[in-house]
Amino acid sequence: FDDEYNAGQNSISQYNVNPGEVPLDPNFKDQRFAFSMNVSQPINRHIESSMGISYSQETDYQSLGINGGATYFMNQKNTQLGFYFGLEKDQITPFGAPPQGLSSTHSGVKAGDTENKWVFDGLISLTQTLSQNAIMQMNYSVTQSNGYHSDPYKIISLIENNNTTQDYLFEHRPNHRTKQNLYAAFKVHVFGDTLDTSYRYMWDNWGVKSHTWDSKYRLNLGHFYIQPHYRIYRQSAADFFVNSLQSSQALPQYASADYRLGELTTSTLGAKINWQFSPSQAFSVKLERYHQSGESDAAQMSATISQMSYKWSF
Repeated sequence: FDDEYNAGQNSISQYNVNPGEVPLDPNFKDQRFAFSMNVSQPINRHIESSMGISYSQETDYQSLGINGGATYFMNQKNTQLGFYFGLEKDQITPFGAPPQGLSSTHSGVKAGDTENKWVFDGLISLTQTLSQNAIMQMNYSVTQSNGYHSDPYKIISLIENNNTTQDYLFEHRPNHRTKQNLYAAFKVHVFGDTLDTSYRYMWDNWGVKSHTWDSKYRLNLGHFYIQPHYRIYRQSAADFFVNSLQSSQALPQYASADYRLGELTTSTLGAKINWQFSPSQAFSVKLERYHQSGESDAAQMSATISQMSYKWSF
């Protein structure tokens, strides 16, 4: 494989990949700066408002957003009803300029343009104290985005009838996406320990549906605790997901071979161990194993995640 779009060098990068291997540009590099600030202010004893801003900058991507909302406390603050919103503008400036969707990587680059995307988020949240030891939360959220959704560095193989690659095409995604989420969480203190479990269901107008289950059990042992963790995620493929395109067939309106839009299953299993030396000092170690599988070869991945942290508060 050669002539792959190179995000890190502002040029076309050439490199070779053996058959069956995922083409990953060895010269790719990027850097990111992010800033966010939120302020919460009680309006009265029943209502608390919040406002915030966020900004992030990457080599070829810029995002600026505002957010706000209000929380209404009822039933002696045992019931909380929240309304939140977010508005974000993203500017995408790929190296080599944004490519024309489903055009050849050899000739499909437009000159000198940037692309924009607007994203609106809305969320309604209900939190209810069930007892002295149990609490639950339910959320509904919707995200609407308009503008440039394609990944300018993702490509699709154009295959001939004899299964040889004829060309590589840039992907093309719809310019509008609406995602909706239902989320429920339950936390209970039982036998001196804490169980924290949640479920999320997401669906969108691209045909993607996903289920996420997440559970943690915190085994309290005085100044020491062990917290096993298990998470599983499953999603269906987008309507326009393909592994490749056939040169003998007409090109579709939209197509992407990005494994993140295909059928996908991920699982995380691990545990966190924490030592509380004093009320102001704690040390923790977390070790998890992550596994991912899906339709394409690029989706097959396993990773070991380790983290150490030290907390010192004044």
